Amino acid sequence: MCAFVSAESAPERSRASARGDVEALGRLSEEGEAMVQTSFRLDPGDEWLHSNLASWWLAYLATIGPAGPHVTPVAFVWVHQAVWISSQIHTQRFVDLQRDPRVAMVIDPMGADPTTRYVDIQGDATVVGQVPFLAPQTPEIDEVEQRLAEKSGFPREVQYDGLHAWVRVAPRKILRITSVIAHHNEAEHFAAGMARAEKAHPTTPTDQG
Repeated sequence: MCAFVSAESAPERSRASARGDVEALGRLSEEGEAMVQTSFRLDPGDEWLHSNLASWWLAYLATIGPAGPHVTPVAFVWVHQAVWISSQIHTQRFVDLQRDPRVAMVIDPMGADPTTRYVDIQGDATVVGQVPFLAPQTPEIDEVEQRLAEKSGFPREVQYDGLHAWVRVAPRKILRITSVIAHHNEAEHFAAGMARAEKAHPTTPTDQG
């Protein structure tokens, strides 16, 4: 039997501040197996982000509206260590992020990486370039538009419809949330790893999203 043990529900948690180290790890269940959820804090320049977000395309963007959080699915591209979104200008999210640039995103791998549940990004949104954009602008935006055309399969000219503007989300915090199954014969291995992490980085409160 496999029991799910998340980082939040685990009785003991350990945090490592170095990039790529385990931030939190669930304890094995008495049944002998557990679905262990871990979170890894990543730098925007991390090679794993660059190689995976280059092909992933679906994210859920949360903005802060007058009535509270507002969440919408969006297509995105990852260029120069930032998330770029072509947003319709007559939408609640576009109005929201101009009023308050603080946003959060959950990027869905949609099965592309079996061990990654999602990538959690918290950052600040900025409208870049023409509103709306009607033609190629800067070399940076030119690269963004080319990446979007490659992902979508549509010619980049389709983007110049007078309805969209580019939004750049600069990450302040990036977490990669993973899940693995741990078996009873791995108990000592996990316990030793937790002890080493705790010794190097004393336990501190941490939020997972």
